[in-house]
Amino acid sequence: MGSPHPDYLLEQLNKRQVYEWLEYSKLHPFGQERDEFINALMTWHMIQTWVEGDEREPKDLLPKDDRPLTEAETIANEILESL
Repeated sequence: MGSPHPDYLLEQLNKRQVYEWLEYSKLHPFGQERDEFINALMTWHMIQTWVEGDEREPKDLLPKDDRPLTEAETIANEILESL
């Protein structure tokens, strides 16, 4: 994207653009969230192939997220609440 670090984008993006990125990431996740989804989907396909009668969905195989919010997630939530 041409920025050495996401913090530099705070000076370049307006509120609407940040909101658009947040919405985009909900529709097309990237990073660790995307990797976890792909792993859950592949595991689900293997279970469906080898185990009869299993009625789990891919979302049932996603890791449970009990960790506290990161600073970035907290800021993103604050931005969304302010709109």
